[in-house]
Amino acid sequence: MSKTAVQYLSDIAPQFNERVNSLTLSAALVVDNIIEVGVNGGSASAVWDTDSDTTLSNLKTSLLALPQVETVELTGLVFTITTPRNDILLSGSVTGGASQADVTIGELDTELRDAFIETARLQTNACWYTIKYEYAVALRAAHLLTLQAAQFAQINSQNGSAVNGEVESLTQGDLTVKYKSVSDSGGSKSAVTADLSRTPFGTTLLSLRKSSNISMMSSGSMSRCQ
Repeated sequence: MSKTAVQYLSDIAPQFNERVNSLTLSAALVVDNIIEVGVNGGSASAVWDTDSDTTLSNLKTSLLALPQVETVELTGLVFTITTPRNDILLSGSVTGGASQADVTIGELDTELRDAFIETARLQTNACWYTIKYEYAVALRAAHLLTLQAAQFAQINSQNGSAVNGEVESLTQGDLTVKYKSVSDSGGSKSAVTADLSRTPFGTTLLSLRKSSNISMMSSGSMSRCQ
């Protein structure tokens, strides 16, 4: 089975393919509680220590020690846990003590990644890339995500001032991201080349685009992809 754009993106740019999970307790921990979280074969736990806040802080430390976990934030009774895309937050439970809080686990993420993949699909001509289309979509999505990350870094460094006029519009569900780029058919050849040359992913897509064009010209199929 051929890979999807999401799978290719995980291979070529894993930094854009994280999963963010939430773990929420229904109430504070009580004396003698033990809380345990299972993350894709790994396990983190904390036994009651002084008070609920201290115990939860100890669990945060235990989670951060797992190789399956990248970041952990703790706000009140809510943990926000970032793991690689192929990891899943499997379980959470509280045992012991006079009462046990319920643990709710939810996935918070992937709207941003999925929105950029959808935009990359709209900007990538399936006829040009044929069987390499999903790979081309992943490369363009990684290109867009790289530019967006660089732009946000510039905005932050300039105290929130927008830069370069690159931003337009991108919406997925409740998420709105604004960005401007050039599609396969939405600009001149020089404009597309200039746009894609700004990142390593775009440069790779340019090479793929060139090899696809050569293949199409040799097969006489170029006219069908206009």
